[in-house]
Amino acid sequence: GTEDHRPHPPAMFPQQIAPHVYRCGYNAHVSFGAHAYFVQAEGGNLLIDSPRYVIKLQQAFEQMGGIADILLTHQDDVAAADRYARQFGARVRIHEHDRSAAPYATDVLTGTAPVRIRDDLLAIPVPGHTRGSVVYLWRGTYLFTGDSLSWNRKREQLCAFRDVCWYSWDELKLSLGRLAEHRFEWLLPGHGHSVQLDAVKMQAELRALVQRM
Repeated sequence: GTEDHRPHPPAMFPQQIAPHVYRCGYNAHVSFGAHAYFVQAEGGNLLIDSPRYVIKLQQAFEQMGGIADILLTHQDDVAAADRYARQFGARVRIHEHDRSAAPYATDVLTGTAPVRIRDDLLAIPVPGHTRGSVVYLWRGTYLFTGDSLSWNRKREQLCAFRDVCWYSWDELKLSLGRLAEHRFEWLLPGHGHSVQLDAVKMQAELRALVQRM
């Protein structure tokens, strides 16, 4: 639609996929095509991982209240996080073990214990895919998992990606075992499919995945 001057189609992204939760689209090649997410939150809006830097997205984020915090799940999916951080004056969080991918980060997570960022936002380190992988749980309902956990739509079960586990499959198994102690209903991954399940079923599915691993 850009070469023959036809009107562009209506903007699809950010695409709402749950209340206050949007898929950004404009997936970045440098992030291996991973999904990034935007959340309208009372304590300031969130960007989980980063899409390409696109003016249409920047303008959409501005209209929706800007970005207060950028939450990076791991080193692979930072894309244009630095540019969005500068544009909106946002804080950037990443785990210390993956910080080399985002040296501009303002808040650095350490260790493997969950960290309460806000009353409704929990950072849970899950070393495995990378040593510094983190998942973020918002409102005890929405879990943003980066490359650590996904949904296999064909098999209708949770999955992890052994062939692209850069740090340790055994550590990932342990991390997901600890994650099964947390309740959540939405799984929002960087790769693969999102899914919504009852919290009890989600925990059961996660424990079954750990057993398969």
